[in-house]
Amino acid sequence: MHSIVPDSINVFNRPRWCTLTPQYHNASRRADLSKHNKYTPVIAGHSKSVVNDKMRAVSVESAVATSVVALTGLLGAVWMYQRHRNTQKDNKPPAEWREVATIQKIHLYPLKSGRRVELQSAECTKFGLKHNSRYEKALQLYDRSFLVVGAENGEFKTARTFPKMVLIEVGVHDEWHVSFEAPGMRQLYVKIPKEGDVKATKITLHQKEEIFALDCGDEAASWCSRYIYGKDTGLRLVFHDAADEHKRDLRPTHQKMLNNYTELNTSTGLYSDLTAVMMINQASIDDLNTKIESDTVITSENFRPNLIISGDGAPPFIEDYWAWIKIGDVILKNVKPCTRCMFTTIDPENGTRNQDREPLHTLEKYRKLKNVLHKEYEGELTVMGAMLGVHQGGEINVGDTIYVGI
Repeated sequence: MHSIVPDSINVFNRPRWCTLTPQYHNASRRADLSKHNKYTPVIAGHSKSVVNDKMRAVSVESAVATSVVALTGLLGAVWMYQRHRNTQKDNKPPAEWREVATIQKIHLYPLKSGRRVELQSAECTKFGLKHNSRYEKALQLYDRSFLVVGAENGEFKTARTFPKMVLIEVGVHDEWHVSFEAPGMRQLYVKIPKEGDVKATKITLHQKEEIFALDCGDEAASWCSRYIYGKDTGLRLVFHDAADEHKRDLRPTHQKMLNNYTELNTSTGLYSDLTAVMMINQASIDDLNTKIESDTVITSENFRPNLIISGDGAPPFIEDYWAWIKIGDVILKNVKPCTRCMFTTIDPENGTRNQDREPLHTLEKYRKLKNVLHKEYEGELTVMGAMLGVHQGGEINVGDTIYVGI
């Protein structure tokens, strides 16, 4: 595979370098300085005026040549940018693809803020990843299909506030039940609720977004309350059934975000913050670790991605510029850069916060959205990874080749 160097084209914004002004001005300034330089040397056999005329001619030719080069670059950049805009507008995947990397890890998070489940294979659906039915025959769990909420207001709870939630493990028990385990707690078996058997309700996610939910019962509520709150009541556990009629609609609550990321509303997951799939590049993690000044070592798990990739064609942060991604029959669309919060400072293995605020402290020095992709909206937030929508579903496996659109 060949290394791919970013074309310096912002996938989300007009390229800032599409200008010939600095080069043109520098060339013109050199011409002006030559014209007015009183110390112009006299060459043997030529009068001073002839020399000046020739030097002015050379300066003008240099300025013209520089301008032609700049204009050529400008036209090329505009063409590439317009090609990207047309692809975005039509929402059609490209016809040609280039190999760049492979899948190193696949992670599923059945409980939002819970511990990851590491998979060798998964089904990629429009709602995100789920267990591959060829390997998990009893029950196939979706990514972020369970959520802990407040008993009174239905507001979501995460490890941002309760870090020990990252230690809750969820697994398949049989075709109707899942198991919940956490340090110091007895194992809990939860029956998958079905609409009609239990009352459907609404919970609230970010910006008061209302999302469909099915309550998992009093025993599950008590278990979550005791582990997270240290008391018998206060929390409920809910489940999303991934039915088409229960797909999220961001328009009532996220209009400003949708104005900036126009395909976000058709790319949502179940209880994920936004999109169905999140991908991260191991080379970007490695680059980050070289810049952290303390002894802290950050892993991809700090960022809770679904897909961890690596390869010769995936240097650090190249994923910022990929618009379309193909893995086997699966086609993914890069719809939004993944902005980061304090959750990344929680150790995924023990649930403790990093005292140095890493990796945020280092990311704030060189990975703010306004500096990386020149976006003012969310500009002060840091970026690591890409939020993806599923254009075409299918099976993915560890070791699968990753292609990007040409």
